[in-house]
Amino acid sequence: MFYFIYNAILSILWPVYVLCSILMPGLREFRRSRITLDDFPALNPQGAPLLWLHAASVGEMDQALAVAREFRPLHPKVRIALSVFSLSVKKLEHSDVDVMFRLPVDFYWSWAKLLRALKPGAFVTFTWDVFPNLLLHLKKNQTPAFLSCAALAADSSRLRFPLRPLMKPVYRKLSGIGVVDQNNLERFQILASAEDRQQDQSKANQRSRDWPRVMVTGDSRYDAIFHRIENAKLSDEIERKLKSSSRNWILASTYAACDDVILPHLKAILDEFRDLNVLVFPHFVDEKRIQSIEAKIREQSLSYTRFSDSTPGRICIVDQLGVLALAYRYAAFAYVGGGFHHRIHNTGEPAAFALPILTGPRIETSPVALLLEEKGALSRIDSQTIVDRVRVLMKDDAQRVATGRRGQQALQNERGSAKKFVAAFLSAVFAEQPRR
Repeated sequence: MFYFIYNAILSILWPVYVLCSILMPGLREFRRSRITLDDFPALNPQGAPLLWLHAASVGEMDQALAVAREFRPLHPKVRIALSVFSLSVKKLEHSDVDVMFRLPVDFYWSWAKLLRALKPGAFVTFTWDVFPNLLLHLKKNQTPAFLSCAALAADSSRLRFPLRPLMKPVYRKLSGIGVVDQNNLERFQILASAEDRQQDQSKANQRSRDWPRVMVTGDSRYDAIFHRIENAKLSDEIERKLKSSSRNWILASTYAACDDVILPHLKAILDEFRDLNVLVFPHFVDEKRIQSIEAKIREQSLSYTRFSDSTPGRICIVDQLGVLALAYRYAAFAYVGGGFHHRIHNTGEPAAFALPILTGPRIETSPVALLLEEKGALSRIDSQTIVDRVRVLMKDDAQRVATGRRGQQALQNERGSAKKFVAAFLSAVFAEQPRR
């Protein structure tokens, strides 16, 4: 039933998609970026054994690359392909994989020729991202498909009627699911089961033999975080600018909603703590967004500089990419944006540098943020509590350092999930896999 409804809707939307991609520049760019028949021969020209990893966006790409780095030394003769979906992934090449491309839209007719070109030995997608028609074609080709770093919020619509019974046939196309923690183990067992578990335990155990194998393997995002900060370097000029303050407060991945909560209180905070500097990293680094931040700072009668200026001021708007991940090294604490929207951004990087973290109220979709909150290393704030939280962090250095180290240790304890996932699901697939 699900596949009939799903493909009927997609068939109706196909001409709308084509028309809108002609009329709308953003959608036109999206459609043009998708892989085409002309690109297929370069995917796997020798028909070698191939592992296909898929990442929806930048965060999932980190998870996928962590798996690739763990898989490569164990299976050096297997090629690795990485597909991405979002246009937020700007660069389609990476040293840890052999080929990258943008995934087509999940129309039923999108997959047959692509799969013949790739000849994948296994397919892995990440977090909760599943493509029903792609999984259907993989199943018909007897190609094992897996979900790694699987995570769903407790209130996810996929766990409730009417979506849950519709999604079950999709998740049952998977050969295995590696979840991030015990709570998600139970959620994905429900999604992958043949029926709702409302019978006695003996019957549930009998049914469980028909499920995809679901087990806790962790979140490879942690492996990616530490790999990035242990291997990245900044130029001498950038490091000089970042070290110009004794204590930096980083506002990371900020939106207008973050500005509305934090910027009205900056003058009071900076007047009280004269050795504190503020580095603002907007989520979208474009001129319109930067000018919006500048206007709101001027409303508070405060001065500011841009990072591209020769000498940063006490409030500095970072107007270039590639700085944030290592800027945390020179910070005292951080605010991470997205918590006033539907999805908080990367809290793992500041925690890896042992920074206490402030954010908005909506963190339920991020297992990393929830873990850090549980360990006391992350606090949710609003316009009434922001000043008090900053005051606590600034007035007690020992407590601030101890708070950050709790978060850092929690992340260290989670390292190794990429290795667990490869050992649990992929090594057996490629142990003696013949060439196709």
